[in-house]
Amino acid sequence: MKEELQKLESALAHDLNNFLQVIMGNLELLKRRREFVPEIVEAALGATRNAATLGDRLLALGRLESYEARPLELNRFLRDLTELLEHTVGESVALEFDLAPKLGPVLVDPRALQLALLELATNAREAMGTGGRLVLRSAAASADRVLLEVADNGRGMAQTSHGTFEPLNVRAGHGKGRALGLHLVEFCMHLAGGRMELDSAPGAGTRVRLYLPTTEK
Repeated sequence: MKEELQKLESALAHDLNNFLQVIMGNLELLKRRREFVPEIVEAALGATRNAATLGDRLLALGRLESYEARPLELNRFLRDLTELLEHTVGESVALEFDLAPKLGPVLVDPRALQLALLELATNAREAMGTGGRLVLRSAAASADRVLLEVADNGRGMAQTSHGTFEPLNVRAGHGKGRALGLHLVEFCMHLAGGRMELDSAPGAGTRVRLYLPTTEK
């Protein structure tokens, strides 16, 4: 766990440093111009917002060093996250729920599950661009597992020959941020004793299935 956590923190810190370099570069350019240039200011503000988001992710990861699973009513938890998820995906994306009734509680650290869902919502927003639909579904998967599926109708993503996403050491190219987000989700599922499945293809949207342990043994 510690080694994987360090890899994720290192990847996030690398991206955070990149955003800080963008901010510094734009501020230096603005200083030399000695005039207000909206495009330069907006570029700096955008990088600042991204840096703040990465900072939040680093803090959330750090808190997971003390992972504390507890019984959680999944459907209620998802409903309570509605406002935060809507803020994450933006006004142009429709957020929908398809929740199975009478599900037993899952055994998970709420902080880890929230981090995983926010990562998936961020990925979905980036994949859908100016609009789309994000659906969260819950269902009983087995006697000791509950399924939480997060599906979007965005552009999808290519998978490797093994049916998985790109490795964590990918540093360049389209989709790097989405791959890092998926690694964060997979790490959260590993902590929970659950698993993640990915179903995606270019132009076909993305479905991520999270299998969460229940309190039933």
